[in-house]
Amino acid sequence: MITSLKILIISLSVLLLVHSCFEPYDNKDENFKPNLIVDAEISDTDTSHIIKISEAQKTDIQTFKGYSGAKVLLKSNENDELVFSETTTVGHYKYIGVLNDAKGYALEVQVNGKVVVTSPIQYFPESFMVDSLRNYTEYVRTQKPNGSVFQEYIVNFNAEARKPTIEKEVFVRFDIETVFLVLELICSPFISPKTCYVYNNRSNFEINLLKVPVSTSEINISQKIFSKTLDYEFGGAFSVKADVKSYNQENFKYWQQYKSVFDQSGSVDDLIPARISGNLTSSSGNVLGLFSLVRKSSVFKIIRRGEAGGRSVEPYCGTPGFYEPWPRPSECCECLRFANSTLTKPYYW
Repeated sequence: MITSLKILIISLSVLLLVHSCFEPYDNKDENFKPNLIVDAEISDTDTSHIIKISEAQKTDIQTFKGYSGAKVLLKSNENDELVFSETTTVGHYKYIGVLNDAKGYALEVQVNGKVVVTSPIQYFPESFMVDSLRNYTEYVRTQKPNGSVFQEYIVNFNAEARKPTIEKEVFVRFDIETVFLVLELICSPFISPKTCYVYNNRSNFEINLLKVPVSTSEINISQKIFSKTLDYEFGGAFSVKADVKSYNQENFKYWQQYKSVFDQSGSVDDLIPARISGNLTSSSGNVLGLFSLVRKSSVFKIIRRGEAGGRSVEPYCGTPGFYEPWPRPSECCECLRFANSTLTKPYYW
């Protein structure tokens, strides 16, 4: 009985200590105004567009939530209005349709009938196309502090393009998507094995920016946009898709600033998307983020087993009839247990 009482007292003490470490919201503060965070990037090729609006208690903490109940619209330079509808995901507002890329658009966000966020009119910039993705494998030896040597193969992907001339400066950002294949094992005579496609699994993404100066002669471009250790994800099929997004110079500078903060933080978890000041203004003065119109094209590369520098690795679930891991990982009997996995094959496979 005494032991149980001691445990209860210790548990309550720990709970009170932990609770004191968190700063609760002060929603009763009459002077409080939420810090709106707007992520509004609209491309010329997408048939549906999502604008994300969040709010944060303070700009120096990472707690934020979707902002519901706003009216979100784009106003063109010809006085057209494109109204976004809030989705089932709180803070996500959607418009279905392709924008007229000959027009300029400004963002407007209203709350309770009042305009709270506006942007200057934006126009679609010049487009820039990448010809292909090239992959190559390199052998890396790293010496640890204890003197031991760590060896691994790294698969790199370069975006490559050849242009006869560059008449205007080009400002590009690469958005990366990775997918790898998982084939289930036969774990039950009554259940047929499935094929899953796992998106963006444990990949260390970077913010990839490219600035191409004006050139009156032919120019060859080759920029590394993604690297990954050669592992089981290359055991079946692995793909990298790069969305090539062209920005105007002002919005590109925003991404340069974003990259400098991201690189210093060292982790995407340390930085909320759109969490720096951009081209938006607010009636309350508390708004972060960016509204941009971008030209977008895509290029992809699929690597099958043995194509990564001529080296072959075993898939996560092995090769039926030759090698199967034991004990079997649970994902090999139900591949949807992988985070970000789906039965839907990428459209470009």
